[in-house]
Amino acid sequence: MYSPNEIAALFTKLAKEQSQHLTHMQLQKLTYIAHGFKLAITRGQQGLISEPVNAWKFGPVIPSLYHALKTYGNGYVPELNMRINIDPEDAEIVRAVYETYGHLDGVSLSELTHRNGTPWHQTWIDYNGRNQVGAVIPDSAIRDYYTAYLGCGTAQGL
Repeated sequence: MYSPNEIAALFTKLAKEQSQHLTHMQLQKLTYIAHGFKLAITRGQQGLISEPVNAWKFGPVIPSLYHALKTYGNGYVPELNMRINIDPEDAEIVRAVYETYGHLDGVSLSELTHRNGTPWHQTWIDYNGRNQVGAVIPDSAIRDYYTAYLGCGTAQGL
C-alpha cells in the first residue's frame, strides 16, 4: 500500500500531462475512489492507501492528505514533486480513475461519494443512528460498494 500523498502526487502528474489541474477536493475524492477500486479488484485483500478514510461532513477524507493540501484551499494544487514508486498495476488503477473521473470538479465528485448507500453515507448517517464526525469508513464497506459498482462479482457481505 502507498501513502495517500503518493497517490495524490500521481494524480497531479497525470493532470499535468493533460495540461489540467486538480483541486484539493478532487484529489481527496479521486484518491478515495482509487482506493475503492483497488479493494474491489483484490476482493478486499489489499487497498491502495496505507491510512484509513474518515467520514467528514463534506465526504470521505484522508486526514493526512487533508493536512498536507489544506494550504491550497479551493485553488489548484500544483504537481506534487515527490518520489512516486507505485507498482505498474496499481498505477493503471489510478490512471483509469483519472481518465474516468478526473474531468469532474470537486463538487461533482463529492456528490458521487455522498449518494445514499455509499460507504460515507453508511458511516456518516446510519452508524448507530447519529452522525459520526471523523469516524473511520471501514474498508469492508468501501470494498463492498465498489465491488457492486464495478461488477467485480459478489463480495463478502453483499
